[in-house]
Amino acid sequence: MNKLLNTLILLILIFTQTSCERVTFDKSGVENKNGFELNFHVGNIDTRSIVDVSKVCNKINFAVYDSIGDRVKSISQCSDYDNDFGTIKVSLPKGNYKVVTLAHSGNANASTTNMNRITFNGKVTDTFFYSNDINVNGNSDYQMSLKRCVAKILFTVEDKVPEDVKQIKFYYTGGSSTLDGVSGWGCVNSRQTEIRDVQVEAHADSSVYELYTFPHDANSFLNITVSCLDASGNKVYEQLFEDVQVSMCGTTSCNEKLFSGGEVSSSKGVALRANDEWSDGGVYKY
Repeated sequence: MNKLLNTLILLILIFTQTSCERVTFDKSGVENKNGFELNFHVGNIDTRSIVDVSKVCNKINFAVYDSIGDRVKSISQCSDYDNDFGTIKVSLPKGNYKVVTLAHSGNANASTTNMNRITFNGKVTDTFFYSNDINVNGNSDYQMSLKRCVAKILFTVEDKVPEDVKQIKFYYTGGSSTLDGVSGWGCVNSRQTEIRDVQVEAHADSSVYELYTFPHDANSFLNITVSCLDASGNKVYEQLFEDVQVSMCGTTSCNEKLFSGGEVSSSKGVALRANDEWSDGGVYKY
């Protein structure tokens, strides 16, 4: 009897370690036995260079909302553990629903309770979304094409970082860390902070740091304060970049020599636009 019990416990532990897919039924009356079988497939990612979702993101958050906006089901997948990553199977009763799907690489799953205010634990990564209305009246298959909804800031420190600088802090306003899952735009005025450790190579050569935000609209601007910190967290250098233009699915390139013009300075200017393989949104250089 003890041997059988130990075997069952071992099987349960193996199962929980081999899959991180989580299915949640949020609203009473919506159960697998009372609905039609629906299969959703992430057919491609809307980018010119990469198609396979697992190549650009390691998490998928899928949510279904009823006609009044209440979430009725949610599923989370992780590419590290789920063999069917990118394929979602649910069962729903007959009716009209809104489907929202997110692909990202955050440390935690996105919170999708409110489809108009989706949060990512304060940290934004490269993120793709899909939103669509469906009418369920039978078993169906759906192909989902996800669209990139972030703006990327590619910050290049062109000069060597001094040895006493151990971290670089990026504090920026004007964007959003919360997403409207229906429109794909940012929906709050966030104060975002990213602190990056300075790698050994940065003391000998230029270094690059990637930041992400959800723009509010097609004409969004950020104010970015870059602070360089010593081992005790004291501010050694600081520079303010004002009116930095960003766009959904676009890259903003900030190239700067931080340590050549004094301890505190400010940069403000008009963006220049060019094509970029990363997206159709364009590149902005300062």
